[in-house]
Amino acid sequence: SVIYNFCANAMYYSTVETESCLIISDKKDKIVVDVRDYGPSLPTSVWRQIKAGLTAPTSISMRPGSSGLGLYIASKFAKYLNAEVSAVRHRDGTSFQVILPVSHQAILPMFD
Repeated sequence: SVIYNFCANAMYYSTVETESCLIISDKKDKIVVDVRDYGPSLPTSVWRQIKAGLTAPTSISMRPGSSGLGLYIASKFAKYLNAEVSAVRHRDGTSFQVILPVSHQAILPMFD
């Protein structure tokens, strides 16, 4: 749900001339899912709220049609997954990241 929200958001704010990127990286004990768009940049005030941990939906006025509710819900889902949500501001868009802990559960063999 978190990754879907970020991908849908990236496609919404990108244009036919730009692209959206989904990058999944294995970083030892973490999996990093990075969703990059080339739409309007995330306002500094919202970026700070993400860094501090969202406590309520936030209005994203530079991104028309956004109530910030999806970002808030994504941050709550991430919390229950022991994951982190972060954002990187670019001059030409925004990257949203979900950083998930790697599960160290044993994989059991399948029996016939």
